Amino acid sequence: MLKNEGQDPSILWRHPNDWRAVDTTLDTWIEQASTSVSVAIGSAISVIDFEAIVIDGAFPQGIRSAVVQRIREKFAQMDLQGLAPVDIVEGAIGSDARVLGAASLPLLAGFARDRDLLFNVAV
Repeated sequence: MLKNEGQDPSILWRHPNDWRAVDTTLDTWIEQASTSVSVAIGSAISVIDFEAIVIDGAFPQGIRSAVVQRIREKFAQMDLQGLAPVDIVEGAIGSDARVLGAASLPLLAGFARDRDLLFNVAV
């Protein structure tokens, strides 16, 4: 979207905590992303009863909050008859989420007694 508007998309990575320079494009992106993610959540919970959906990523905390709020609003407007309720929550790890998640899998596979530890429900 930034490229189509004649802006340099690398500004997002050069200034990871300050996206004010892309405010006008950002509003459009939040709308598009929240619509798509809401539909994806609806699809996912129609197959598996998740307790919560965590929204996190490599973008500033204020933008993450706005994205989560807009997803909640759009999700609340969907027809969810017959589906278990799900909480949509804001993550707190940010850009390190992918790295930490990927790093934890080999550790769990190699050292956990129960290799399905991440997928078990606490009793």
